[in-house]
Amino acid sequence: MIRRLAISKEHFDVELDVRCSPESKNAFVDVLARQASTGWLEKLLEQTARIEISGSAWWPLVAQHETAETDAIVMAAVKKSGLLAAPRVLWSELDVKLTLYDVDDARVGCISIDDDLIEVGIAATGMVRDEITLDADLKLAFKTLFQAHPPTTTAILANLPLPHTAWKPNEASRWSLLPEWTVSAFLRWASYHLRLHVLFSASSGLDDNCFGSTIGVFVERAIMEHVKSSRGTAARKITMQLHDSVGCICKNHRACGDAAHTKSRIVLHFCGCCHDINGSCPFHPKDDVESAVCTHGLRMLVQCVHAGDSEVPIVTTCVDVPLKTPFARCFAAACVELTETERTEADAKQIAAHVATEFNQAIDNDTKERESIDINLMDSMVESMLRSGELFYGLPQGKKGGQQMLRRKRKHSGNIAVPAWMKACMFTHSHLFQTRD
Repeated sequence: MIRRLAISKEHFDVELDVRCSPESKNAFVDVLARQASTGWLEKLLEQTARIEISGSAWWPLVAQHETAETDAIVMAAVKKSGLLAAPRVLWSELDVKLTLYDVDDARVGCISIDDDLIEVGIAATGMVRDEITLDADLKLAFKTLFQAHPPTTTAILANLPLPHTAWKPNEASRWSLLPEWTVSAFLRWASYHLRLHVLFSASSGLDDNCFGSTIGVFVERAIMEHVKSSRGTAARKITMQLHDSVGCICKNHRACGDAAHTKSRIVLHFCGCCHDINGSCPFHPKDDVESAVCTHGLRMLVQCVHAGDSEVPIVTTCVDVPLKTPFARCFAAACVELTETERTEADAKQIAAHVATEFNQAIDNDTKERESIDINLMDSMVESMLRSGELFYGLPQGKKGGQQMLRRKRKHSGNIAVPAWMKACMFTHSHLFQTRD
């Protein structure tokens, strides 16, 4: 699974060790032995029982718009930067070092390539020898060895630090950090059910052929806060601060002019009170009971924050949508239970399993409901509509009442009606549009 929370930079400056198979090791040693004209090399090869290949585990860090050049499927976000990391999927002869071990797993030497020479380090003496020329046979043997044992994404991701569980700075704190699995589950659901990735794609730049790119969405940190609502009732707010690689997302909902982009975020608001012994919320007793936590008023806002002329930032809300599905309510309740009550590891796993069950059910329901829809085609059409800036989804112009639907903005209206194929996309994508002219 892709890691959605940003990870510290030092974890991407590491090497991966891959053990060579006995067959590959023997084939390489046989070719190298034919080059041996000195006793030190013969002795070293006699001691060698196994070989490990070491090389950089990650490609050099890149910006979001450069990810297409790495041709990587899996990316990871670098904490406190706008950069992304991609696991290596191949090495060249200049990228790797061979480490030689004896039958007792003691290191006896190492081999690397420097220009047209092979450098051999001898552990017993600490000397580095470079008398061996890299001829065609030896170069092929070296290349065959590391190509037979390439770095794998699974092995590289396994070396990343384990995701944190929910963490609270102290008992009296009004906020807690959410665990990574909650972030991943919500972003996957928001992409599948709410088609949220279309908003991010529509904000990306176009290349020379007018093609956009699919932006990877990562989170710098995710926080659950216990806040006070305007009515004085208890309330919870989940804030997922998006990683800087996502960049500005309000391009097609612009309210900030040319002010500098500060951050983007996904915010969830809801009551979050625990139900009393009678199974009801003290503030919303008439709400349907779906868990031990009240999720009244649950809604999601996707916001872009820009620096204003004064100290007050300019906040553009791109999406503001109520979340009434069982999964959304289950997710919100789970976040409260994970962060505001003392939970054992077994309890946390049980909560995660319950959310996973609701997630799978939600995906199944969406799949069945949309089986007659080409949802990917709709994604592309809606992306184009958002980029045009000509449309909004709301009430008739100048009216305070009426039916909400897809409409053209006054400056783009003319005598052109909104086509039926555009309106057909609103069943799944209406919440991605501006709600007023």
